[in-house]
This record gives sequence, structure tokens and C-alpha cells, in this order.
Amino acid sequence: PKLAELVMANLGKADRSTPDNFILFNSASGGELRAVADASIGSGRTIQLVNNDSAATFSAAPNTTLNFNPVQLFLGGSNQKLTFGSAGQTGLVLFGGPGGSGFLGGGQSEIAVSAGTLRFTTSQGGFFFGFSQTQTVAAGATLDLNGFDYFPAFAVPALFNNLQGGGSILTGGTASTNIFIGGGNFSGVISGPGQVTMS
Repeated sequence: PKLAELVMANLGKADRSTPDNFILFNSASGGELRAVADASIGSGRTIQLVNNDSAATFSAAPNTTLNFNPVQLFLGGSNQKLTFGSAGQTGLVLFGGPGGSGFLGGGQSEIAVSAGTLRFTTSQGGFFFGFSQTQTVAAGATLDLNGFDYFPAFAVPALFNNLQGGGSILTGGTASTNIFIGGGNFSGVISGPGQVTMS
């Protein structure tokens, strides 16, 4: 059975020397990889947004789960955007963060939850999420920290530098889960036993 589908075609290899385990997104109009049944994307693979202004979306169809666990994940340009969920695709995306290394650089990179639920499964998810310049949780979407903040062993909170949107954020875990909000215009709901600090 089909487990995933390519929704838009703006991705591919940068050149012939690019290894086959790379998935590259090259365009601002973005590409989307969507799970249409329970599936995993990224195991053993490197995900990279190549150019400035490029975008990528990973989503799951309703009532399905996508495990998103790339070994490496790179957003190194300016104005790049990594999105989880898309219109009508309200499934669950489990994000363990890059298993090997990850990088967000350049100017004004954004990570967004546009639909469905994004749930962290390791502290690496919170670590990577917090390095973007803007974090957005859209109305109707849910970000579930699942008890994972930035560096739980050192009580470093999940970082939201510029929190936008009107969705739901679940702290999960216990009262030891910490969220730090540095700024933004978030009109949604933050719930759960965790602690929230605002600058």
C-alpha cells in the first residue's frame, strides 16, 4: 500500500554528486511530503532546505501518524520555512529532531505547525525547534511538547523567540517542563502542568 506521496515537485538533488539519502527542497513554493497511512520519513536521511526563501512541509493525513526522524536536518539560508501539517491534513507528526545533527542559520527562519498535531518524542525536537527565529502554531493546530523542553537534564526551557499564531501548546510531562517565550503575538492556549516564563 502507498504510505507517502509527493504533493509538490519542488524538491530533488542539487547536483549529481548529492547522495541518494538526501532530500533537498529548492523552492519558495515548497514541496510537501505527506503520509497517507502510518509511515516514517527521514530514517537514515538528511533533509535540507537548499536556497534562501525555500520551504518544506511534512504532513499526515487525518487519522494517520508520520514519524519524522531525519538523521540530519539543515535550514541554513535566509527566510526559510519548515512546516508541519497542511490544509486538511490533520494527522499526527512525531518529531524526534535530527538524530545526528541539525542547523538553523541565516535570517528569519521559521518553524510552523499549520494543521494537525506536532508532538516531540525526544528533547532534540525542542532543541531544534527553539533555534528558529520564529515559531508559529496556527489556529486549530497543536504543538505537544510531550514533556520535552530544550535541555531537560539542565532545566533549560523550551525556547520560543517569536511565538505567533492562535493554536494550542501542550506542555505535557510534569511541572518540571519549562517554556520560555521571548516575544511574539500568540493568541492561543498553553495548557498542561509545565511552567511558562515570559520576557
